[in-house]
Formats: sequence, structure tokens, C-alpha cells
Amino acid sequence: MKILQLVGPSEHIEFVPAAKLSKNVDVIPVAIPVGVPVAVPAADKNASKKVGQNDTTSKEFTTVMKRMAELEEKMTTMNHQPATMPPEKEEMLNATISRADVLEKQLMDTKKALEDSLAKQEVLSAYVEKKKQKKKTFFCC
Repeated sequence: MKILQLVGPSEHIEFVPAAKLSKNVDVIPVAIPVGVPVAVPAADKNASKKVGQNDTTSKEFTTVMKRMAELEEKMTTMNHQPATMPPEKEEMLNATISRADVLEKQLMDTKKALEDSLAKQEVLSAYVEKKKQKKKTFFCC
């Protein structure tokens, strides 16, 4: 069973480096802002006093936290901006769509013309075959 201790507003941000306390417990780096009470396992608080803080590690952690804050701010800004397309790109897209519509219409007209010519060819082919049959029967007897 883990015992939790309340970290009060009078305590500072505490950084606990990743280290093994026991066989089953890993300690993960955690930043606790000043003024925000948070429940922290009692073993973690004691471990940080035993292990001690490394200046370079806390500097790296501070740098990472600043970078994360900047990225969060950028993401918030991007999320609040409406998704708009520049007018030039919108005009280009509309021109491309209209050109595709024209090509589609031309393709349909060509398809219809080919189907009509195929039907005429079949009629002519049937007519020629009929004439051949008549010619064979006429010369045969």
C-alpha cells in the first residue's frame, strides 16, 4: 500500500530523477508548480532527498518545460485560427475543378459518339452479312 503525502503551497517545485527505490517502484521526473497542492507518494519525497538534485538535470528539465510551454502556446494559437485558404489557391482550385468538368463533358460526348458509331457499324456489318448470304444462295443453285 502506498502512502500519499500532500505537497502544500509553501513547498517549491521538486524534481525527482528517475531511479529505482525498490524492486517494483520507479521514480519519474515530476514538476509540481508552487501553490498547487498535489498528492505525491511519501516514498518519492524521501527518495529525492536521498538521491539529491543534479544542476544539469534540473537545467535540462527547465529547458524542456519552457520548450513544451512554447509548443503548447503555438498549438493553442493554431487551433484558434480558422481554417481558411488563400484566395489565389482557391481560384486555382476552382479553375482546376471547372477544367475537370469540361474534360468530363468532352469525355461523355466522345463516349456517346463511339457508341453511336459502334451501333452503325453493327448495322452495316449485319447488312453486309445478309447480302453475302443472298449472294451465296443466288449463285449456289
